[in-house]
Amino acid sequence: MMRGQRGQVMAFIAVALGMVLMPLAAYAIDVATVSAAAATLEEATATAAIEAAQQLDPDIVARMVALDPGRHDEQTVGPD
Repeated sequence: MMRGQRGQVMAFIAVALGMVLMPLAAYAIDVATVSAAAATLEEATATAAIEAAQQLDPDIVARMVALDPGRHDEQTVGPD
């Protein structure tokens, strides 16, 4: 082995690891950021839904459901 070629493998490994590990680290950071944002959005959505449901008037909702002619959730038993 020639003296000038001894460090080529080490240099190649260093460059190859840099080319693989840097994008991998950037991807890990992006995934963590998106995951944190999704968790925050999910919490805000759940909180808004709970607060909106608490502001509903049960009597008005009951009348709206009773008057809705488009409801077809009743299941029929037997032949039609």
